[in-house]
Amino acid sequence: MKKFDEGYKMMAIKRIRESGKSPAEVARELHLTPSTLYSWMSKMGESKKKLFHSNDHIFKSDNEIYSLRKENLDLKRENTILKEAATYFMKN
Repeated sequence: MKKFDEGYKMMAIKRIRESGKSPAEVARELHLTPSTLYSWMSKMGESKKKLFHSNDHIFKSDNEIYSLRKENLDLKRENTILKEAATYFMKN
């Protein structure tokens, strides 16, 4: 089971609030289950003020990490497609 630090959890919840997306959509983007995200939301319910008034530089860093993870995933998908294409053309 993968462990996430409080900063990552807060970034995920803030993303829901700011993007207008559903928790399920954000969970898919972050490769989490919706139930995990709902759990984090309920556990941090009392600290919403802290969550949404935290230092912006923390969230800028988290957003950069998110962007890099998304780019990494996209590159892995492209690599898989290219490998499959190379295999196909080698057979023909």
